[in-house]
Amino acid sequence: MKNRKSANKVPLSLTYLQSCMRQSGNLEPGRSLDRFALIEMLELKINSIDWESAKADMRSFIADPQKLDIWSSPFFLSLIQHIQVE
Repeated sequence: MKNRKSANKVPLSLTYLQSCMRQSGNLEPGRSLDRFALIEMLELKINSIDWESAKADMRSFIADPQKLDIWSSPFFLSLIQHIQVE
């Protein structure tokens, strides 16, 4: 059985994500996507979220709603620093 921690370290394919983002109109033609640009985009989005509203939307789907207490900009900003890309 694989170690659960190592199983979660699947790198993100920037080439694939860039293609999907262009097709959906979320990345301007000619702009390339690298790890720095991705982190910057995620930071902007994370900082724009109303976390209390997001938690309220999710409470009915979570068995233990207290697990949502950690949802905040600082929490998600810390997580995105661990994104691995290929």
